[in-house]
Amino acid sequence: MSLILSLTSCNINFEKQIPDGNRESDLRISPSKIVIEEDTYHQNPSQKHFAPSKIGYIVYDTNENQVLFSHNRKKLFMPASTAKLITVITSFIVLGDNYRFTTSLYYNGIIKDRTLHGDLYLKGEGDPSFTVSDMVSMIAQLRRKGITSINGTFYYDKSSLTSKTVLNNKFDEDESYNAGISALSCEYNYISVNWSTPNKDGVVEFNTTPDLPYFKMERSDKDLQKHEKFVHIYDNYRSKWQLSKSITKRGRHRLPVRNTALHTAYLFRKICDIHGIKLSYPKESIIPEDSRPIIQHKGKTVASIAKTTLEFSVNQSAELLFLNSARKIAKKPLSYSESSVIIANLLKKKFPKIDWTGFKIDNGSGLTTSSRMSPEQLLALLIYADSNRYDSKEFEYYLLPSGWGWSLRRRFNKPENEFTLYAKTGTINYATALAGLFYTKSGKRLLFVFFNTDNYLRELYDRDTKNREEKPQKDARIWHAAYLTAMDAMINDWIHNL
Repeated sequence: MSLILSLTSCNINFEKQIPDGNRESDLRISPSKIVIEEDTYHQNPSQKHFAPSKIGYIVYDTNENQVLFSHNRKKLFMPASTAKLITVITSFIVLGDNYRFTTSLYYNGIIKDRTLHGDLYLKGEGDPSFTVSDMVSMIAQLRRKGITSINGTFYYDKSSLTSKTVLNNKFDEDESYNAGISALSCEYNYISVNWSTPNKDGVVEFNTTPDLPYFKMERSDKDLQKHEKFVHIYDNYRSKWQLSKSITKRGRHRLPVRNTALHTAYLFRKICDIHGIKLSYPKESIIPEDSRPIIQHKGKTVASIAKTTLEFSVNQSAELLFLNSARKIAKKPLSYSESSVIIANLLKKKFPKIDWTGFKIDNGSGLTTSSRMSPEQLLALLIYADSNRYDSKEFEYYLLPSGWGWSLRRRFNKPENEFTLYAKTGTINYATALAGLFYTKSGKRLLFVFFNTDNYLRELYDRDTKNREEKPQKDARIWHAAYLTAMDAMINDWIHNL
């Protein structure tokens, strides 16, 4: 199938004059100055495999400060994980690139004879970078302050942010990318599970890391769908997963943590025990007003978190940046729906010359079928970010290089294309996207946004209660491969011929 696409060219002007080709470190483009003008020029190249109504793209020359061409630049698409670009850039605007999240220990009572006679509270602010090593550091500080035992109750406080036990229940609930979200998180909120081949009696042995008392594994007496390994059973403060009966060989998997605050508190308790400090089983509570801070751990900078979030497409990190940005704007914790509205309003205010009609960002990671944005809207933020430095680094530093980066290592990886493109990928079933910048063989440096979305096929997929069986999974893979191949072929043509 060969289709003719009508591509349009337009200019982007800035009310503040900017010298052509100037990319000095002190150059800053105010978001309020970014204007995308009406179309003035047309091209008509052809491309196979695309349905014109299902794709949209825009290509912008950073030296000439103008758009070279576009197609459906105002049409709304599912951004998938390219939504993380919106989240990261928003966090740079709102939180700042050098902001660090705090995880704290508070106490009440008195410290006497190396014992805390009172309660201990673990409070999170939503640090995506919090690790077991950070716990070890906090525990070492406790010991240096003369505390080797605690005669009281161990509490955890997750009140700084809203909480969810699953990021999006329309997506696979047994995959680690779909973990819960809260103000207390650790090690990207997953549990590593290994299981044995069933013995003659059908019994399976499980090994989990970390091994925590609230968490239980067992084999189900039922078969699940073909591409579904586990089903989750939640009972108050316990979490149980069942392995599909149809799985008869040993294996391994990363399961998502559901109650991330409880999980983090239990993990902290375990690390304390290893280091000789005994804690009670954790209970949830808001820190009393008369409690006092004893340890405050500062996590990695927003810039460092942004690098990891974009490089490895970490949903949990993106969600925590999203919720913390909304909290900073509102000066209080917000629900997801409230966060979506307040961030959209911020962008409309910061970029008043951009047409934000229909823009919607339901969460920070893009793991949703409800978010919508146009190529033009995302391009506006890329232009702004590209004119700034974050932690003294160009925004390009935070993007994946072609032929090398995690999700781009098998794309644009021929010798003539490797390291010519720096971008963020995005993929959910029936939506694929790519956005960033590339260098052409003629020396141009171009920003771009490319969206593919089939709303109809995605709606059918979501309606199918057996969409993890082989046929719907295969159909989704075929669609993805066709659109990905065609999209990459078109971008490859731009690299070599523009």
